[in-house]
Amino acid sequence: MTETLAEPTSPLQIPDYRRLWLARFLAVFSTISMVVLIGYQTYDVARDDYGMDPAAAAFMLGLLGLAQFVPLFLLTPLAGAAADRFDRRHVVLFANLADSAIALALGAITLLDAMTLPLLFVLAAAHGGARVFNGPALSAIAPNVVPPPLLPRAIALSSIAWQVGSVIGPAAGGGMFAVHASLPYFVSSAMLLVSGLLISRIRPVRALQEGPPAHPLKRITEGFSFVWKERFLLGCISLDLFAVLLGSATAMLPVFARDILQVGPEGLGIMRGAPAAGAALVALWLSFKPFNTNVGPKMLWAVVAFGAATGVCAVAQLLAFARPAGRARRGGHVLGVHPQFADPAQHARHDARAGIGDLGPGHLGLERTRRTARRAARGDHGRNGGGCHRRRGCDSRDRRLGRDFP
Repeated sequence: MTETLAEPTSPLQIPDYRRLWLARFLAVFSTISMVVLIGYQTYDVARDDYGMDPAAAAFMLGLLGLAQFVPLFLLTPLAGAAADRFDRRHVVLFANLADSAIALALGAITLLDAMTLPLLFVLAAAHGGARVFNGPALSAIAPNVVPPPLLPRAIALSSIAWQVGSVIGPAAGGGMFAVHASLPYFVSSAMLLVSGLLISRIRPVRALQEGPPAHPLKRITEGFSFVWKERFLLGCISLDLFAVLLGSATAMLPVFARDILQVGPEGLGIMRGAPAAGAALVALWLSFKPFNTNVGPKMLWAVVAFGAATGVCAVAQLLAFARPAGRARRGGHVLGVHPQFADPAQHARHDARAGIGDLGPGHLGLERTRRTARRAARGDHGRNGGGCHRRRGCDSRDRRLGRDFP
């Protein structure tokens, strides 16, 4: 006599969905922490290895964002078409393997202390391309493994996995980066491999085709046409577009973490995870008290409040960089270097006049060979080997001179 299997009452009772949930959490944890740390490392390398002032190093962060946006803009339609045409497990697995290799390359290059800005830009663009293919295919697997009645709860749980990964990933990555700059990249590489393995164990999932298969370019064109005709959907996407444009200001958080608040990568991870924590709390509140009236105006006011908060951060950064440079602290200036002196020789002459120390252009440590020689002389092999690089109270000038403090 055969037993009748009971219908699941929760998505978590379905083994495939449990694998999907854990795979999503691991993927988000890894990719978000990589995005945050690539930004911090870009700013760090620009300030230390290239001798840039804060304004020029912040501009490098803008270029980094552009390098990550270009593959997102170009490959998003192709990623959606791939998720509809091929087995979504294979698409996610391919994206995870590619991203794992990128994380491994970032970790190895950082460990060898051979990181440069061009390498960071190339690897960041490749990371952005891998994320493009991961997102649509991974999000579209849930309807294939969960019965329709449980789909709303499955989507809510998937959102929780994304938010939790977005909060914990940057904070944990920043802490690991403070221990050793290469550690979070190696951990992310391993977690992406585990995520891919979990996805590969889900039963085959492929979008159902109605009628003869259409050409991918035709499907992409039909998608754009549908969005343009559906005014409500177009409005939602446009609103989200402006919110994302305002949210791009978070790319400047490494400037706050290093030169304004001086909290290092650990502080950056906490700051970067704070927006996701706020989003998770609001989502939890809305699940109990959802908006039933005037939803559109409330969304618009939320975007206005978000923009105002972004403006406050911009004013804070402007005021911090406009501080008088003469107010010094032990071991250097308030911001590490004088922001108004972009030329190293001019900065050195100012320090000499101020009696801070003999800092000629030849001693600024902008050449990698001299920096490596100084590290070898004091037994510092790698970015984190010296006590000064990761401590508060010593500025970039002291790091370039190889000074350390007890």
